Amino acid sequence: MRLPGLACTTLLIALLACSDASAPTDTLRPSFAEAQTITFDFPVDYLMTSCTGEEVQVTGTYHFKSHETVQPDGDVNFEITQNSQNTQAVALITGAGYVATDEFSETVQDIPPGGTAKFESDFHLVRSGETTLLDDDFRLHSLFHVTVNANGIITVDKFDLRAECT
Repeated sequence: MRLPGLACTTLLIALLACSDASAPTDTLRPSFAEAQTITFDFPVDYLMTSCTGEEVQVTGTYHFKSHETVQPDGDVNFEITQNSQNTQAVALITGAGYVATDEFSETVQDIPPGGTAKFESDFHLVRSGETTLLDDDFRLHSLFHVTVNANGIITVDKFDLRAECT
């Protein structure tokens, strides 16, 4: 489910690390700030294991938005957001219903001589009308913040990954 986002994230980090602030880029710089926004929706349909150990099929739609701004001095700001829209889930054996919510954001600032990138994700799979005392709601939170210094060296300022059944 997240493989395309992970591939984009890895590529962006590599580009930040390999950027050379001393390279002549005047011919590529706009004379004014340029911005571009892309949005689209796409269907999702995947299986995952719930906190009760049962396979759950998640279906619905995700909304994707990408926005990039290039400043006249060459500085770049890039933002991606993705979130679920009307996403439901059903346990394959018991037929128990779930509500699945997923939000992802990525912000990259390539401001020579360094840059920063922040990736944050929240996923919730909440069982509807539960009748047991089991911890059957799943929550996953991830946060990753990267800074690239003037020498092109990547330093990780913060990495937080929490998965829990509540």
